[in-house]
Amino acid sequence: MPRSRYQAVLLHCNSHNSHFIGGATADAALHVMPFVKKSWETPAGRIATVAIGGVGLELADYVQCRQTHSCGREGAGFGFVDLGYDVAGAVATELLIAGLKHVPGLKRLL
Repeated sequence: MPRSRYQAVLLHCNSHNSHFIGGATADAALHVMPFVKKSWETPAGRIATVAIGGVGLELADYVQCRQTHSCGREGAGFGFVDLGYDVAGAVATELLIAGLKHVPGLKRLL
């Protein structure tokens, strides 16, 4: 049974590890950026920033698949699952850093 046009756009790619690592790396980078805005100083703000960046990248992937007429194939189009992995990576980083703050001697480094 052929997929409808709208179902084809919502497929996801198989690079879940890459999305998870990308979300974790982006969140960790927001911790150390010297020009951090006030909204990024909270865990929720950093996770939201990673989510917004993930949406932007997924939209760029969607535009690319529309231009190359490859929507509906694995790895092409907007993927909600991919966005979930981006956010999961950011949440994992926040939990890791929060846990490391309780280790004596590491608090001043974080």
